[in-house]
Amino acid sequence: TPPLGAALGWISQSDNVLQGGTALFFLGVGMGMPLLLIGAFGSHILPKSGRWMNGVKYFIGILLLLLSMTMLFRLAPTHSDSGMLHFQPVKTIAEVDEKLMTAEKKHQLVMLDFYANWCIACKELELTTFNNPKVQKQLQHFLLLRADVTANSMNDQMLMQQYHVIAPPTILFFANGHELPHTRIVGYQSTSLFLNQLNQLTQLNLP
Repeated sequence: TPPLGAALGWISQSDNVLQGGTALFFLGVGMGMPLLLIGAFGSHILPKSGRWMNGVKYFIGILLLLLSMTMLFRLAPTHSDSGMLHFQPVKTIAEVDEKLMTAEKKHQLVMLDFYANWCIACKELELTTFNNPKVQKQLQHFLLLRADVTANSMNDQMLMQQYHVIAPPTILFFANGHELPHTRIVGYQSTSLFLNQLNQLTQLNLP
């Protein structure tokens, strides 16, 4: 799902039907080909079961336990919000429109973050990129909005449909009440890439 979500987000921004269709075709081939090969030649290429399989089973079990512990750590809420960004929550299209109108009157850039508690990449953004002092300094002059779509309620779905958001994390930037083209971020983004984009946005001369 994460690669597919990122691919669809990239395709929606590129507006290139041929390129998008080709990308999805090869993504499907890449995901399906191993299954076809195993189905056709499984009896010949798959190893035979035996005592060694128990060792493999225990090894994989330990890896899965470590992975689950890592995921639980990432999902755990932070105990201190000192230095963290403070977002204004929005739940409906009307609330977003109202905030955009307010920002437009103040000639203020807007960042709208689609977030969910079950989203691992959202947690990574929160703990790394958004927690970086340089990022926080750059965002001081932005109006920061957050749409928490954890519950996937009707309002959440309508808000995501309104802005063509497939899944969190997705970050939109607005100026003068309209989304800035080719600035949308889908998925996790490192601090350096995020700072580069913010530097470009802050150089805009809003009327």
